[in-house]
Amino acid sequence: MAKDVKRLHVVILPDNVKKNVELEGSRVKELVKALGMSIEEVVVVREGRPLHEDDIVEDGEELTVIRAASGG
Repeated sequence: MAKDVKRLHVVILPDNVKKNVELEGSRVKELVKALGMSIEEVVVVREGRPLHEDDIVEDGEELTVIRAASGG
């Protein structure tokens, strides 16, 4: 059985890096892992609204991943 592959357009802030991601899976936490990040260090946003790690992403969506800034 073939995997369900989602093609997503992602903007990573604050660096404004744009990526096209092919994701085998459908949850926000799987996207974050595919980007090599931790769910604890980012907020994923769809149309201005933050998503929960178990929310479903859809093929063709544009999402913003905001990395937490630290330092002082």
